[in-house]
Amino acid sequence: MLDAARALLFSPMAGALTMERIAAEARVSKATLYRHFPTLESVVQAVVQEEREAMLAAIGAAGAGAAQELGARLTAFGVRLIVFLASPGHLALHRALAAQPALRGWMGPLIWREGILATEARLAEMLAEGGRVEARREARALLGAWQGNWLLGLLLDACPPPDGAEVAAIAREGVQMVLGQVLAAAS
Repeated sequence: MLDAARALLFSPMAGALTMERIAAEARVSKATLYRHFPTLESVVQAVVQEEREAMLAAIGAAGAGAAQELGARLTAFGVRLIVFLASPGHLALHRALAAQPALRGWMGPLIWREGILATEARLAEMLAEGGRVEARREARALLGAWQGNWLLGLLLDACPPPDGAEVAAIAREGVQMVLGQVLAAAS
């Protein structure tokens, strides 16, 4: 059922997401769907949490090597995040939220809390583990750097997704900018 909900949520038809459509896509009865998920919000929350866990697991693998330099771990984190942000499903969800005010009322805060803030917290944790005293502020700055103009260009269909080299450069430059600014300010 979550696979069906995910397929619909991360599609151009996310704005028309209903329990009926999820049940039909999952090929289960509405009663079965409602037994597992009492509301549409609970289904979406489960999908968002599952996506977050998958992304954080991939990002966590990047940060798992304690011996690895903080800058390299952060860059690997950034690459995985940028690849996720540039994915067609992620873009479709953002477009649906932009086009459907009714969705934003409940889905926007859910995605903000379970996706963006949770990712920021994990990034701040990595920074703190690396000895950074301004970890939360640096995490916000990195997320901002990694979600630059290229993401807006993608959402507007104004540019192609970044290729592998561009993704690596965006991630690396964000890390250099944030860590470099903090180092310069400390001296």
